[in-house]
Amino acid sequence: MDWQQVAINPELVGSREKLEKVWFRVWRRAGFTRLVRSQLVAPPSRLHGAGGTPAPQTRMERAVTGGRAASSASFQLALVIELRNAKIPNMTTPNTDPAQSMKIHLVPTVYLLGRQQTNEAEMARFLKDHGVSWQTDSEVASEVLCETAGRVCYMSFAKPRPGGNATYLSHIKEVGHGSVLEHAVWNFLFTGVSRSLTHELVRHRAGMGYSQLSQRYVDESVAEYVEPDVIAADPELHKIWVETVAHAHRGYVELAEKLMAKFADEPDKTARRKNARQAARSVLPNATETKIFVTANS
Repeated sequence: MDWQQVAINPELVGSREKLEKVWFRVWRRAGFTRLVRSQLVAPPSRLHGAGGTPAPQTRMERAVTGGRAASSASFQLALVIELRNAKIPNMTTPNTDPAQSMKIHLVPTVYLLGRQQTNEAEMARFLKDHGVSWQTDSEVASEVLCETAGRVCYMSFAKPRPGGNATYLSHIKEVGHGSVLEHAVWNFLFTGVSRSLTHELVRHRAGMGYSQLSQRYVDESVAEYVEPDVIAADPELHKIWVETVAHAHRGYVELAEKLMAKFADEPDKTARRKNARQAARSVLPNATETKIFVTANS
């Protein structure tokens, strides 16, 4: 989250609460999430131009003051707000084109969220219950668990073959006992990747589990796309790519808005949004950024 302080210079009309409500409406579309605090501070010098004449009011100031000039005795209402990685729009000419805030990803982000651990106490309890003594030479949890799973199949703890864990797992692969290796898993979260990448990824399901961001439930009007390196490195190709993606994004936003109106008779708000978005997403390109949770055999 980005913390930013935004100051306005209107003559206080009504109450501070009224002004805060006005600013909530103004900044909500720029990614405003919550008001952190507000405070009254001394009036800035920009209230007056050359010769002591009031400086021209901005469009937002006029909206708050009702068009009346701000006096030198005015106080400034400073709002500290939280923005979701958003750029503050121009105060006099707000930008309403959703494609202008388009975020382009060039490098994916990978989060390692989970990996295996062994419970040595439970391992010792199992061995004791069955009257055997065994210890592996690997310190990697996934390797230990796979060896344990294989030895359970034949109860070969008492007389292990020489060579340790590496030799044992190599033999497992040689004889094709692949199910033993399925017990080793890692958990990853990938972001900044394209839908075309995940489309290829999810085709390989053996030993893999996937949970991906839903375009039916998640609003894609916040534009994020993944640009291939070969296009990003060429200015001419980059320009064509940006224009094409931006055009598709504008189409999605417009379709989603009109489809919401079309499904206005649907009493369930969630169903209404889902129906609109699942139809509007048909125009989104393969470059659309997505997030996917992957559990994979190691």
